[in-house]
Amino acid sequence: MKKGFLSIILTLTVLLVFQAVPVFGTETGALPSGLTYQCAETAAAKDSSGSAPAATAEDTPQTVCTSDILIDAKSGEVLYAKNENAKLRPASMTKMMTCLLAIEHYKDLDREVTVTKEAVGVGGNGMDLKEGEVLTVRQLLYALMLHSCNDAAVCIAVDCSGSVPAFCDEMNARAKEIGADDTHFINPNGLTESAEHITTASDMAKIARECMRNRTFRKIVRTKKYVIPATNMSPRRVMKTTNRLLSGSSFKVSVNGQTRSAQYDGAEGIKTGLMPGAKYCFCGAAKRGGVELITVTMHGAADQDRFADTISMLDYGFANYHTVTLYKEGEQCGHVWVKGGHRTRVAVNAKDGAFATLTASESDDLAETKVTLKKNLKAPLKKGDTVGTISIYKDGKKTGTAPVVLSEDVTEGGPWTQLYISDPMFILIVIVLALLIILRLTVIKRRRRRRAELAEKRRKDREKKAMEIALQRRKERERRDERDWPF
Repeated sequence: MKKGFLSIILTLTVLLVFQAVPVFGTETGALPSGLTYQCAETAAAKDSSGSAPAATAEDTPQTVCTSDILIDAKSGEVLYAKNENAKLRPASMTKMMTCLLAIEHYKDLDREVTVTKEAVGVGGNGMDLKEGEVLTVRQLLYALMLHSCNDAAVCIAVDCSGSVPAFCDEMNARAKEIGADDTHFINPNGLTESAEHITTASDMAKIARECMRNRTFRKIVRTKKYVIPATNMSPRRVMKTTNRLLSGSSFKVSVNGQTRSAQYDGAEGIKTGLMPGAKYCFCGAAKRGGVELITVTMHGAADQDRFADTISMLDYGFANYHTVTLYKEGEQCGHVWVKGGHRTRVAVNAKDGAFATLTASESDDLAETKVTLKKNLKAPLKKGDTVGTISIYKDGKKTGTAPVVLSEDVTEGGPWTQLYISDPMFILIVIVLALLIILRLTVIKRRRRRRAELAEKRRKDREKKAMEIALQRRKERERRDERDWPF
């Protein structure tokens, strides 16, 4: 009996040790196996501070707009910049944030929206919306991003948030989340000359990078033409993109002294902008193989300038850099311990992946990562909560970071979870203990039955032996009596 209970205690101890001893800290490592990248052709260096890379005069993009920036869309590293922190008006590039918020707000883009009076008669580019007209969110978004319809922006803002000011509050909050700290919006379309509606090329690049992570946004901005069928109050509309990179085969620009078409191989979007104060602006994106680049040009003197600067920067980026994939989007990169959670050890993922930008001459093994996970996490937590950071290093120097998030919701568990014993593990322990007890009781019962059977057998054997002895004695008496008979 003592041996049985000892085995139960030992089993429970082993389970507790394996489950309940969390080891906090960091996880480090070089590139995971299966690392992939897409290579470009020539080399130019970039220092770890995030500033524009050093390059010879003939290699550096020849830009004419007041403010320009080129970044790697995956890693976020700045590959070229000029006056990127100058505070300027974004004009219709504002609509990128409007589009992103609408996509995040509506679960169904085919939801119908009824136009209110606020969206009627808005100046600048528009789709001549009428009060009471019914369109879908999807139709409004394509009109917003392709034809840059200002009235569509107002219609979306009012339907999403109840008013334009309320929607702008959400725009500004989202900008801060992205890290666009020098950005402030006062309307959803950029139709203003106010100095309060302000941003920088650097901030616009961050916003564009966040937008392009959204597959729906990406699909919209790379569309050349979209047809809106007749509505209850208007005939059929055809929305055509203002992005010359997508549809500018006959539009000529001078790039680095050479005249060429503005249409660009691999163009993915994004948005033009034009106001008297803002002048010609453009946020562009292009992808070739595994390399994705984002550009922003602001305050250009002419339409050609913004596209010429964009093409010059894109050519420079594709010719000089490649992107190394350190973690894919959503790839598991470790586990965290959660005190009081129904699960106490939970997998974590690289939210958007982790990437490094290298010059064409740099070896992939220059890039490595270090995963740092938060300590003392307590339930409840939600899937997608940030619980750590991937630090990205190039040749030993830190070049960027990427967020690490929870892979699942963690609700509060039972009191045992305070000892980092999860609910499933506790249930397993209870089941194991119950099985051990049942097994022990079964063994004890069998032993008792066996002992009883043996005792019964011994009793029967004794009775049988006693009967045999009695019989033998009786026969002996009978034989003795026969010998003593006188006749």
